[in-house]
Amino acid sequence: MPSVFDGMADIFAETFGAEEGAATYSPPDRSVAIPCRPIVNDEDSDSAEFAAKPRAAGKVISVRKSEVAAPVHGGLFVIGDISYSIVGKPVLDQHERAMWRCQTA
Repeated sequence: MPSVFDGMADIFAETFGAEEGAATYSPPDRSVAIPCRPIVNDEDSDSAEFAAKPRAAGKVISVRKSEVAAPVHGGLFVIGDISYSIVGKPVLDQHERAMWRCQTA
């Protein structure tokens, strides 16, 4: 019997534009490429997590902590043929502590 969750990866990929296996995170030394399903948003200028911090042109990438345990400044997300370098310190979502929010350039 099919599960209610069958096909969710396809829906996620269609919604957020990243196909399974098409996105990776690498630490600054580029020693490993970790497959993940990040969500890319325009800069979150009204967010309390980024309040009183310098703004950089770029996107905010959210990624599940279960996929990328600890992203760091200088880490690199590659989604398809586009690369996003993390600037500043990634912040855990204040509500659930399950999503990292990373400012990129």
